[in-house]
Amino acid sequence: MRGHDALPLRPQQGRPARRDGRTPPGVLRGDLFAEPNGPWTEVVREFAVSLRRMLLDHPAVLTVLATRPAAAPATLTLIERGITVLREDGVPLADALAVLNPVVMWTLGRTLSEVGETPHHEGTEPRPEQLSALDRTTCPHLARAFGTGEGLDSERRFHRTLRNLLAGYAAESDVTEGAGNRPANAPG
Repeated sequence: MRGHDALPLRPQQGRPARRDGRTPPGVLRGDLFAEPNGPWTEVVREFAVSLRRMLLDHPAVLTVLATRPAAAPATLTLIERGITVLREDGVPLADALAVLNPVVMWTLGRTLSEVGETPHHEGTEPRPEQLSALDRTTCPHLARAFGTGEGLDSERRFHRTLRNLLAGYAAESDVTEGAGNRPANAPG
């Protein structure tokens, strides 16, 4: 990244902590779409899993990415790389954008709900004891879920919803799995 793409994760005296359209240095470098392997649904699934993992490792970056436009050169390059991978697998441009946009937005939003704080609403998140003390007559299902943990496994919910999201797009797409030009073991 060039120097003007860098931004501090913490405020500097007299300067805002974040600038619109900028991504913290080095965050979007790495393996996102670096070596795609398999059909486009698997490539996008692995991208979303890697993005979530990166966001969980760098939670301070989460609100920046979730609340700012995707205008930084590194972000645009990443999006272009993802579109290229899908196009090489035979996915039309409109479908590639239609898939990547909601997958990224959902991954950001889902991860933000797991670990992030809503900007300007810090400290308003419910405390665990509030949820475990729900009235069992008014909210029997939620009381059971929060009392037992049933249905609250964030990891499992993430992967299940991602599978469903991609299966829905695959069912509506004009491209069948593996119909593109890139063999399952070919480099991106």
